[in-house]
Amino acid sequence: MMVIDRKQIDAALTMQPTADQCRAIDKVLSERRRVARMRAAAAIRAGDDSPWLVLRVMTGREIAVRDDLEAANIEALVPMKMGKERRRRNEKIPAREEPVLVGYILARCRIDCDSMAGLLTFEHVVSILGGYQSPLLVKAENVHCFNEKANKGEFDYERPVTVFIGIKKVRITDGPFVGLCGDVVTSVGGGKGNAVIEVNLFNQSVPMIMPLAILAPL
Repeated sequence: MMVIDRKQIDAALTMQPTADQCRAIDKVLSERRRVARMRAAAAIRAGDDSPWLVLRVMTGREIAVRDDLEAANIEALVPMKMGKERRRRNEKIPAREEPVLVGYILARCRIDCDSMAGLLTFEHVVSILGGYQSPLLVKAENVHCFNEKANKGEFDYERPVTVFIGIKKVRITDGPFVGLCGDVVTSVGGGKGNAVIEVNLFNQSVPMIMPLAILAPL
């Protein structure tokens, strides 16, 4: 169905809309009310000790999604780290903050269908990990600890860690995916930076970009 914006609705109301236009307007307004109801449900705060959900989002949109959720009074979190210092035409470009987890953010609300459906109404949100029936729940204590470590710079790109040369398998040691094991996809050397790994998540092979600081060689 073609999207009808506010100007089209206002114009239709001033010129005696046809029956088809009335049905289209009713459908648009009904959908807006449905979305508003679900987002209001997601905005009801859970307790401080309640678990967090993991949302898969479009890569590069982690901050935008967090800001949209917070603007709707929904609790959201994107742990941050300092990225890589770069050079362009012999000019040094200072490192900038970037998400620790690429393509994922954390959100907290009541664990019910309306609240979780509300999270999915936001642009760039792809899915809730685990789905409605068995969402991946991360303990509040684990999230708090993970975010504190990120704030202290423990996951920064330039932070040296154990050298991974020749390592083919790793285990995730921190964050919402702690305990998962995966295969190293990219060659890793130098003992700092990120790695692309492939893990089995909900019976699917999923590539992830992870800081070496939260990976342990196997």
